[in-house]
Amino acid sequence: MTKEGVNFFSVNLVCGAAPDIGCGSRSRPILVQLQSHPAIKEAWLNRPGTVIAVVWSDAGEPQADLAKRLISKHGRTAELLTGKDHRAQLKRFKTDTWYKGTDVNQLSMEEAGRIARQVVAPLLAGGLLDEASGTGMLADVEKYIEKELIELEDVSLLSQSSYYDQWAKEITQIARHYMPEDRIPRFELCDTPE
Repeated sequence: MTKEGVNFFSVNLVCGAAPDIGCGSRSRPILVQLQSHPAIKEAWLNRPGTVIAVVWSDAGEPQADLAKRLISKHGRTAELLTGKDHRAQLKRFKTDTWYKGTDVNQLSMEEAGRIARQVVAPLLAGGLLDEASGTGMLADVEKYIEKELIELEDVSLLSQSSYYDQWAKEITQIARHYMPEDRIPRFELCDTPE
């Protein structure tokens, strides 16, 4: 434990659809589990999804290995940052945007908006949707994806193309409310990078 009472761990929890932010769906169960441990007071993810901060409770002398073990239960590796890397993250922890526990749902909502725009923008650009229909479809697609990401319990689905095939089917159903059947394209949403 550091004298500041916080350790930082390098992780890969970057969002596949929005690579400049962390993945709320993948990080939420990790942060919730970390925070539920009595030795840990708080667990935070930085906005890019590359660092987890663990603030230790006053009870006992927890070891960094505990946090690494808990993170690894979710199929992720974590490397303890030390020296200048630790000091740099400590400065960022005080100034940058970090998300605690279920606050990472904000990242999922942002991701849903980006995916929805990626779905609707080509339809607008290709003249398949008018502006009013595009606005309505965008809102409905974003709402659907947001719900999927926030309510997701089995994060292994994020690595399965069949999960995104189901999204494509649902988005096709949404599109039927905004455009004629013969104009609806085949939606390709499979984006499963780790």
